[in-house]
This record gives sequence, C-alpha cells and structure tokens, in this order.
Amino acid sequence: MEEPPDEGNADIPEHDGSVSLQDAPEVLRLRALLSEDRSDEEFEVSLEVLLDRLARELTQ
Repeated sequence: MEEPPDEGNADIPEHDGSVSLQDAPEVLRLRALLSEDRSDEEFEVSLEVLLDRLARELTQ
C-alpha cells in the first residue's frame, strides 16, 4: 500500500475527498466543468503561445 503524501499542517490533512461542497455553491455549480480533463488542449495552446513569443523575441 502506498503511503499518502505528507500534507504538513493542512487544516484537513488526508481527508480532502470528504469535504462537503454545500458551503461552496459556486464550486458545486461549476463541478462538471471543473471535472473536465482538458490538459492536452491547454498544453497545446500554451506551447503554441510560448513558441510564438520565442519567435517574436528572436526575430527582434
């Protein structure tokens, strides 16, 4: 069994998954959107922006 990471002095150490969202209506409302995995798309866009910026800097 893998040992959980040390969360230091976290207010809710190692119990993050059991926190209720009832006190966070905006997070609850956006839960579906926040759960989407768009990492591939975000990486591609960020990489293109970085490459464009480097190209501009190197051509000046």
